[in-house]
Amino acid sequence: MTPKKLVKAFYESDLANNLSVFSEFLHPDCSLHWNNSKGFSLLNKNEIIELFEDINSSYHSMRMQISHMLQDGNFVTTRYTMFVTPIETP
Repeated sequence: MTPKKLVKAFYESDLANNLSVFSEFLHPDCSLHWNNSKGFSLLNKNEIIELFEDINSSYHSMRMQISHMLQDGNFVTTRYTMFVTPIETP
């Protein structure tokens, strides 16, 4: 499986509702370079899992829509939008 196909399969999995997906896809030494509204963040595997545990407890449902996916060698960059339903929404 190419790196791009692997990353796509990861984002298309039910990772917000099934945290076991992380053990299937993430290498112990992986890192997430993330530019968000708070600036740049660099997260290791455990911090990525903690982030999604928080997301899982805050939202009833979540899905990601990828708009850009680029591969350069073994590096893959994605740009996506997250669509969520808060727990408070009936």
